[in-house]
Amino acid sequence: DCMLPVGLRQTNQTEKEPTGTYDRQHLIDYMREEAEKLEDEEEIVPYQKNVKRGKVFVQKSKPQPPASEILDLSDDLLAALDNATDDEIADLANLIGVNGIVYYRNDDDSDDESEEQIKDRRKKGIVKYTKSKVDVPDEPDNDTDIDEALEMLKTNNPDLKVLNLNNHKEINDANLLEVIKALSNNTTIKVIALANTNMRDGAALELSNILKSSSSIEELNLESNHITTAGLSAIVATLATNTTLKHLKLSNQSQSHGTKLEEESAKILENNNTLLKFGLTFTSPGPRQLVHQYLLRNNDFARIRRVAEEQD
Repeated sequence: DCMLPVGLRQTNQTEKEPTGTYDRQHLIDYMREEAEKLEDEEEIVPYQKNVKRGKVFVQKSKPQPPASEILDLSDDLLAALDNATDDEIADLANLIGVNGIVYYRNDDDSDDESEEQIKDRRKKGIVKYTKSKVDVPDEPDNDTDIDEALEMLKTNNPDLKVLNLNNHKEINDANLLEVIKALSNNTTIKVIALANTNMRDGAALELSNILKSSSSIEELNLESNHITTAGLSAIVATLATNTTLKHLKLSNQSQSHGTKLEEESAKILENNNTLLKFGLTFTSPGPRQLVHQYLLRNNDFARIRRVAEEQD
């Protein structure tokens, strides 16, 4: 039958002689007549319009969590807890199933404990905590005078080797761009730190133009800024011609850079023999491994050059 799909067609498996030519319509009519002769099975529940037959599904209700009750402690109970000893607090904690209590020991308290007291304290699950006697001061603000540093950059002052504007509170787009433009004619600066200065693509592109011809900048830190893939790509592209830059940090930008920048970095660093440290968060294992190999190669070259200079 040409009307049947190819997958349902079968070869003739009967040995009976054909009684006549095949008539498809006659076969369909015959099958319909035979089907109409069969009586329908009697339904146990007669059909009624808009009436569900059988068991109606009822969704089970989810158990409601018990309402949290606010524990109201009386004044007498609070006073008793305030005056309780460590042993009494530990015994109470064991009764209610709380382990690993940490208690604070003042500096005036004696730190001398016998071995029996230590074993008893550890058995009850009490962890001794002693306040650190070393006062760690807060990190001071960056007090670099931007106007003074800018003047030293413009005059090419040889005393200015390191420019650190990391986390500077007074930095803005205007004076940041002014500082970057002042680098174009400077030949003495070696280290530039501009982390967390709210740098954007405009300043990054201006900086990339300076890096193409710079022969003094050896370290550059641009971490924790708002530079997108376009600005980062421009900075990385300067490594194709810049042979002075040794450390470059670009991690922790506000936007993800994607895998395209990682592939470009690996391709450019293949022909760069001077960069020793490259700070960029890689998400693809392929470019990350290639960059790691290239940096190891460059560090080996630097070590060989250093040894040769020492021998001379």
